[in-house]
Parts: sequence; C-alpha cells; structure tokens
Amino acid sequence: MRELPPIFRRASIQVLHAILMPVFFILFVLLYKPFNIVEVLDMGRELYPFNITMITCIILVSTSLMRSIFFIFKKSITVNLPTYIIYIVGEILFASFFVALYIWLMEGREHHYFYNASQATLYLYSILVYPYSALTIFLYNSYKVTSVIKNAENRIRFYDSNNTLKFVVHASDILYIEAEENYIRIFYEDMGKLSNYVIRSSMKSIEELCLKNGLIRCHRSYYINASQIKLLMKDKNGVTVAEFNNSDAKRIPVSKMYYEQLTQML
Repeated sequence: MRELPPIFRRASIQVLHAILMPVFFILFVLLYKPFNIVEVLDMGRELYPFNITMITCIILVSTSLMRSIFFIFKKSITVNLPTYIIYIVGEILFASFFVALYIWLMEGREHHYFYNASQATLYLYSILVYPYSALTIFLYNSYKVTSVIKNAENRIRFYDSNNTLKFVVHASDILYIEAEENYIRIFYEDMGKLSNYVIRSSMKSIEELCLKNGLIRCHRSYYINASQIKLLMKDKNGVTVAEFNNSDAKRIPVSKMYYEQLTQML
C-alpha cells in the first residue's frame, strides 16, 4: 500500500496533533460532560475542575512524546495508512494508561488499576476519535488539492530523437530516468504503482529538461528525483545507493562526483 503523503511527517503537523488532542478533549468534556465524567472525577471532594485540568495535561504530554517519536523516526520507517491508524490507536492507548494511573492514585486505589485503565481507554477513544479522524481527512484533502495545483503546473514533455512528443508526466511523479544504450527508460509512479516508459533518446538530449524540472544527475546512467528519495546508504560492496519511498523501485547508484550535490537537495 502507498506510503503516507509527506505532509503527515512535517514537524508542524506533529505540533498540531499535540495541541489539538488535549484542547478538543477539555472542550468536549466541559461542554457535553459524557460518561458521568463529572461524578467520576469529582470523587466526592469537588475535584472535577482540577482533575480535568490534570488529565488534559497528561494527554498533552503523552501525545507530544508519541508525536516526537513519530517525527524522529519518520525517515527510517515506512508508514502507510493502516500502519498510521495502528500508531494512532497506540498513541491513545499510551495516554489512557497514564490517565488511568492518575485516577487510580487520586481515588485512593478504590478500584483495580486495570478497571480504571479499561474505562479511561474507552472514554479517550470515544472522544479523541473525532479530532484524529478529522485531522487525518483534512491532511489527505490538503495534500490532494496541493498535488492537483502543483501537477497542473509541473508536467514534463519528453520527445524522441525525431523530436516527436512521446510521453507527458508530472515531474513530481518521476523517480528516476535510466539510460539504456540508445534509449532512456523513465520510471514514475502511477496511482502509487511503479511504472516505466521507454523512449528513443539520449541522456544528453534531456539534460536541460531534467535540470529545469528538478531532476539531477546522480550517475552517468541516471537522473534522479531527490524528493522521492527515502535515504542514501552504502550497499554490501560499499557503493553509495539511493533508496526510494516507493519500495518497488530498485536502489540507484550514486557516483562520488554527484554525491555532494544530491545531499544538498535532500
């Protein structure tokens, strides 16, 4: 399955998650007072305002921690939508355990901890499912709108050696272009799937076109799209290779003379 759009990995989005979840929680419970929450958190000692504030802080801290972890490891793991949903479930569960621990201690261990944990998990999932779902849908729609605008302005037209138009593709969809004797093979994404198209042409003839559209030389036989690169690494032979976000794409060698220029674009 296709990896999450890059917008999900931005630092600003992680900050937005960390702020939105506790803010939504406190506004929701103060407005609707669901699940006899006032009685549970009042504890017969008029502690409702204090406990709500503390639980909101717990959600803020736990969400911030989980979002920091997500951001730190954003390039070392492949995350698609199902994996991301599982991570969100774990994120809420993580917060639930600490909320349950707080309530368990504040009520003087009146109930078993795991009873409090099950209740806290149920309550938090029931409340936070709304902001998580809304934000995920919003980010997907924002990415689609941005992509449509960007792609409409960013098409590359490839001509063959007879100057006949053969192929049109959005520059952002290209992963790399490979030389094959008197031909070039263009590897690109089509609805998330890796596809390729062969044209009778030379690497020299497309040099200006590639540079104008953000594709750079990384090897005498390859032009590459830096925005599609997941990481640079050395293979078992000690050769530097580029690995793409699309796991179906092969690793591309990076020559020493092009390495510094490529790293500056990552």
